[in-house]
Amino acid sequence: MARRELLLGAAGAGVGALALGGCSLLPYRKSTFHFRMHVDVMTSQGLRSGSGVLELINEKTPTFGIATSHGGISLTGEAVVVDVPDGPLFVLLRRPGAADSGSLANMILDAMAPRDPQDFSADTGVDQNRDVAWAREGSIRVGLPAELPGPWGKMEPSWPMMVRFRDLNDPKSVETVDPQTIGVKRVWVENTGAALTSGIEKRMPWLTGAENFRYSGTAYGDVYPLPSNAFRSGIK
Repeated sequence: MARRELLLGAAGAGVGALALGGCSLLPYRKSTFHFRMHVDVMTSQGLRSGSGVLELINEKTPTFGIATSHGGISLTGEAVVVDVPDGPLFVLLRRPGAADSGSLANMILDAMAPRDPQDFSADTGVDQNRDVAWAREGSIRVGLPAELPGPWGKMEPSWPMMVRFRDLNDPKSVETVDPQTIGVKRVWVENTGAALTSGIEKRMPWLTGAENFRYSGTAYGDVYPLPSNAFRSGIK
């Protein structure tokens, strides 16, 4: 099964907190699980769906101090592809405006294992991961919200960023799309023990050598750098 939790103290020892001169070095914890993301799009030719298996990683990294620690959350995998009449739609590994996959990973984890909205501790994040990792396969199926409140309370797009290419052989032809405008009806996830989806480079041979390139569009802004790890991240 695709589930792991690692609990280590200092220097890899399997211990709890290590007291050092009145400070504590809390144990390192890491938990991972696989999930399948589904995207349903209503087109002029009927409903089209695509899905892909990704890995969600959550870890707590200890720091010297009194009961302090830092957390890290990320996704490993590839963009979900939905074949629609106008050409493939790519559902990326990040939310609109986000610099990395952490924001999307947090949204997915909170949907699959809800927490107290005021509790942002690193341990809570790992505990959420653990709850999903040890749940019966396919027992957690939830829809992702299309919008969430932003920093000032205003509702903002929340589904993963979605793009398409005018020419798949030209990375500079990528453009953002508005999910609502193109008919995206649902984005939902379920826990699974299946292997990660792979093979996106067969559609985009240039991807493995790409770094940052630019996209254009009006859905989430004008022109911004778009790193290739928005399409494929963490896969060797």
